[in-house]
Amino acid sequence: MLILIKFQLSQARNVGIVIRDGHSNDIRVAETYDRPSIEECFRQGHKTRPNSSLSDQKSSAKTLLQLTKQYPQFRDLFGNEAVSKLLEPFDVPSNACLDLDLQQDIITTVFNISLPQGNKKVVAENLRVIPLLINALRTGTSKTQSNAAACTFRAIRARFEQDPHP
Repeated sequence: MLILIKFQLSQARNVGIVIRDGHSNDIRVAETYDRPSIEECFRQGHKTRPNSSLSDQKSSAKTLLQLTKQYPQFRDLFGNEAVSKLLEPFDVPSNACLDLDLQQDIITTVFNISLPQGNKKVVAENLRVIPLLINALRTGTSKTQSNAAACTFRAIRARFEQDPHP
C-alpha cells in the first residue's frame, strides 16, 4: 500500500511528497514544486488502496489531520483529486460509518482543508463531500457534527459565491 502525503518541507524547499509503503513501513521523500506533479503521482496509481486495513486508514487519517492542523501551508496543496483520495475510506461502509474516530479525523481534515480561501471551491465542487458531510451530521460525534456543519456552510457559501443566481 502506498500513501502519498504532501507537505511544505521548509521555507527553502517547496512541496514534499512522503510515500509510505504500508507493508515494509519504508518512507521515501521526494520534492516537487508544483501541484500538477503531485496530482500526476496520484494518477499513476500511488494512492491508498480502498481495501487497506482499518488500522492503516485510521493511522493515515490521523497523520493527515495532524499535518492540516499544524501546517496551514499543507492545506493549500489539496486539489480535487486529493480530496477524493482522502474520502476513500468511506467507500468501505463498514469502516468509516462504524468507526467514529476515523469519521471524525477525515471530516475534521476536510474542514481544515476548506479553511484557505482557494480551497473552499475545491471542497465545494467535490461531488462526494456534501453527502458525506450530511451523513456525518447524522451519525458523527459532537465534534464531527460541529466540523461537518461548519464545512457544509463553507461549501454552500463557496458555491453561492460562484453563481449567486443558481
